[in-house]
Amino acid sequence: MISLRRPGNLILVYWKDTLQACLHATNIPLKYRIWAVLNGFNPEAAWFKRITKSNKKDFLTDHTYYKNTPYNDPKYMYMVGKDHFRETLKDYSECLPKYYAGIKNNTIEKKDAWNESNSDIGASDIINLLVKEKVLAFKRISGRSGAGFIVGRCQSSDSFTFNDTPCNRQEAEQYIASLDGYIISEFVQQCSQYEKIWSKTTHTLRIQTCNIMNGKAEAVFAFLRFGSSKALHFVSHINAPGIYTAMIDIETGQTNTVLTSDERGRVIHVTAHPDTRANLVCPVPHWDLVVSKCIEMHDKELSKLTWLGWDIMITDEGFRILEINTLSGLIGVEATEPILASNRLKPLFLNLIHRNRNRS
Repeated sequence: MISLRRPGNLILVYWKDTLQACLHATNIPLKYRIWAVLNGFNPEAAWFKRITKSNKKDFLTDHTYYKNTPYNDPKYMYMVGKDHFRETLKDYSECLPKYYAGIKNNTIEKKDAWNESNSDIGASDIINLLVKEKVLAFKRISGRSGAGFIVGRCQSSDSFTFNDTPCNRQEAEQYIASLDGYIISEFVQQCSQYEKIWSKTTHTLRIQTCNIMNGKAEAVFAFLRFGSSKALHFVSHINAPGIYTAMIDIETGQTNTVLTSDERGRVIHVTAHPDTRANLVCPVPHWDLVVSKCIEMHDKELSKLTWLGWDIMITDEGFRILEINTLSGLIGVEATEPILASNRLKPLFLNLIHRNRNRS
């Protein structure tokens, strides 16, 4: 039996999300919601993936996936924390955004990219930095699915926006002073190819690596997420409204199946972005470099961790790592390649889950 006291176990998160979906996802028939919960699935995820009585055997249940967390040793999970992974990967600084400051317990601390001489900094110094850089990224130290992500922009010395909400300098300083539990970093400019697809929110590339099969890291799955006019501030869950997810062939770096949800919250396949009509089925720029570097970093710097989801932004010059996750959602993967029906994925996941059951 898995103990709820086990550090890093997320079964309570599963139950919270699942029961919330069961109670509030009124776009899904009540009978289906109840059936999904009784069979170990989050109702919204199951509905999106079109899981039925006849095909449920092909899918890894959400309950099983979350019950057996964490898939990494909790002693080493700090290494990929949002406020620490830059130190872990310091030998790969060319792959990381500049890290200017952290806001924690109402104190602003300078980080490695802060070049000013003052020892103590406050909200006014952050605004001065924003005036200089023109745009900064503010990201929660803890959180899921991009929640709390803020883009700060400067139009002039007394004109700013935070997620498109305008303010003057005094209001901007008050806003910065109100934040807690954030890191402030360089805003990475996405590559021109993806800027043409959709420029109002930046894309996110997720590459999942795992070293459980032979002790060496390998790429297991990958996908790109794009926002749209229905998802303007950050790229969220794959099955959230307005999110377009392009699954990637690991061997070639070619996007193939592109997923989104219809008006009823069920998966449909598309090929073009709804707002720009740009083609979403295309090769990922710098693919060989990106995937080989993620595998190299996993092997060299993070070998004590087993299951890592790399969030990456592709730039014209290469790529930047935005964060590293210790648990990846499986909605997009299973919507295209149900795990228990996959000769490629089934052995890996059964090995991953079996090892954790033995460890507990």
